[in-house]
Amino acid sequence: MAIYFHGNYGMHRGRMARIVARLRRFPEATHREIGAFFGYSQSYAARYRSWLHKCGLVLRGRPFELTEWGRVIVEHDRALESQATQWLLHWELVTHPTRTEVWHRFFHDFLSRRASFSEHELMEFLTGMLGSRRDQPVGSDSRMTRSVMNKLIECYTAPQALGRLGIVVEASQSPEGNGLRFLKGVPEAMGPWDSPEDWTVDFLASHDDF
Repeated sequence: MAIYFHGNYGMHRGRMARIVARLRRFPEATHREIGAFFGYSQSYAARYRSWLHKCGLVLRGRPFELTEWGRVIVEHDRALESQATQWLLHWELVTHPTRTEVWHRFFHDFLSRRASFSEHELMEFLTGMLGSRRDQPVGSDSRMTRSVMNKLIECYTAPQALGRLGIVVEASQSPEGNGLRFLKGVPEAMGPWDSPEDWTVDFLASHDDF
């Protein structure tokens, strides 16, 4: 299911990088084989493979193959650690309205229109968005909707994901009793880029130990 591509696994750049390294050595490996190598189930490998696809780094299916962007990123930043890489992953997640619909709608239709938001407000937005889908409707009290919300927030607040970009900042407990409240950050953004070559120029100019 496209809206639930992550399952119970939030974005984790370190895990994604390690799976890429393994699959580059064994491009025909199955999810079961990759999961077993890391001591997890096949779901672990499948979900992080989905993250890699949603972030524009790998193609779908077997054998494993990096995209044009993926080849350039891995050549310069195998650990997926640099600021330029993290900004690229962000732009890939929010640019495509169908490949990553929730991230696209969150960034362009929700976050862009407010300076802060509560978990309750985001839950209402996602409920309305997902409940209106004809192909994959989701109920207003769905655990799936809450899981999607949690992974979305985690993506932009956890350091192992994109939290260090400052796009979303966890502020405090909402005084209205609506869960945590978050601020829209005002980071000094990099990108988006028109080509891998343009990204490489910025990467080389700004490379640090981000």
